[in-house]
Amino acid sequence: MYKVFVFAASLLMLGGFVYVAHAQVSQIPQAETGTAEDITSTSVILRGSVVANAIPASVWVEHGKTPALGNRTDVPAPQDSVTRYEVRVSLSGIPGGSSYYYRVIAENQFGRREGSIVNFAIPAISAGAVSESEGASVSENGSALTSQCVSLLPNLSNSQFAPGGRMNYSFVYRNECGSEIKNASIKIILPSSVEFVGTDYLDFIRDGRTVIYTLGSVAPHFQSAIVIEANISKDAREGEPVIFEGSFSFRDSAGVVHSAGARTEELVHVPSPTLAAITLPALRVAFEKPLVWLLVLFIISFAVYYRFFIRRRGARATKSRALIPFVEPSHQ
Repeated sequence: MYKVFVFAASLLMLGGFVYVAHAQVSQIPQAETGTAEDITSTSVILRGSVVANAIPASVWVEHGKTPALGNRTDVPAPQDSVTRYEVRVSLSGIPGGSSYYYRVIAENQFGRREGSIVNFAIPAISAGAVSESEGASVSENGSALTSQCVSLLPNLSNSQFAPGGRMNYSFVYRNECGSEIKNASIKIILPSSVEFVGTDYLDFIRDGRTVIYTLGSVAPHFQSAIVIEANISKDAREGEPVIFEGSFSFRDSAGVVHSAGARTEELVHVPSPTLAAITLPALRVAFEKPLVWLLVLFIISFAVYYRFFIRRRGARATKSRALIPFVEPSHQ
């Protein structure tokens, strides 16, 4: 009876330990980094979401000009919330003409979760007029309208360019002509190795891998950009080129169509898998199933039972045999 009681108590203790550990893991807040919006050359809104899992949590956004981040902005924390809480952080005074990185982080008494690092391109100059002394190329009478006086700057932004990763493609255009451009449009051809997610420009038409933007009139020395967000295909291979092709077209007063194009490319890099990257996702999926927990509990219980009962019984039996005196038979 004593042995049965001890064995049952050990089972209860192990079961309680497993339950508490699982409960603590499930109460760690969830954090997810979203997509930046309202991007200009001087400001942006960083977005994300958090689920506090019914425990008060601290929430903040880390951001910076490199993947190392370096800046922190705290946001109002969701108190005891079990629903998804939208995180929005407005930044101003950020450097134009470069990439910017950020992620959302949430932490409570049970642990900390970090969203993935997301980056995006910042236009060099926000929409507006600039002086001719800043590099505008115009004719002497200020009325030339040719594709040569349109400046294009494409850019791909991603820290790794790995299969399944998120990336941003920006296409900066600038009217360096001395006159207004009318009936302007931009056409972007997406590579087959990416999947379209979204774009920051509302007036567009997408036909398969072709995205067409209707700009209308573009004032002299006006600069702006369109940004496309895409996912690199999970089936992309090492060294596969990711090529974006963009063109800027317009029709002059005589009905002549002018067009200028620019392309940019990057190579896919497949990172070497680590042991943790292989085993941890499999273990995470496995331990979400109650049957796996029961199997682990059974193995631990059997190990405890074997250690404290079967081995001791065998040891006592061996000791008892050792204490039996040896009697030499007599020869009569």
